[in-house]
Amino acid sequence: MARASRTQFAVLFLLRNSPMSGYDIKKSCEQFLGHFWDESFGQIYPVLKRLEETGAVEIMTGPEPGNRKRRVYRITSAGHQLLQDWLVEPPASRSIRDELLLKLSCGNEVDRDVHIRHLKQARDETLRELREFVQLEITYLAEYASAPDLPYWLITLRAGRSSREARVRWCDESIAALTAI
Repeated sequence: MARASRTQFAVLFLLRNSPMSGYDIKKSCEQFLGHFWDESFGQIYPVLKRLEETGAVEIMTGPEPGNRKRRVYRITSAGHQLLQDWLVEPPASRSIRDELLLKLSCGNEVDRDVHIRHLKQARDETLRELREFVQLEITYLAEYASAPDLPYWLITLRAGRSSREARVRWCDESIAALTAI
């Protein structure tokens, strides 16, 4: 299934518990899905329009400061069904686009110190992400202890944490291998 069409399921998921504006959807996506799923406003708003056209969401107009009306979207029963149908399908294969690996594949086109510098930078960035995962897990356990979806949220966080731990080890091994050349 194409990424654009998968975006609709992220939006429907976020709307399943409460109506939201497009802005609220983007912020919730960053907060709850950002460790494994990224959506831009440029993706969210066209999807909301398509979901409205198909009857999967409906618009509620709510007041906003300054007497402007804001568009708030609510999932419909058709939207819930669309989400349920998608949830039982097998997930699509992961696509991987890692610029660091592409650069490393070019090997001797540049000095190995350039590659080592890139690996050290990747290691530092990955360690920062790892610290964020640890903090997110602490936050989720404290703030969402009674949420019925908490075990599922923790599984996704731990997947991210495990992959970052593995990437740090790989960076260390790769730096050592290139240093030994």
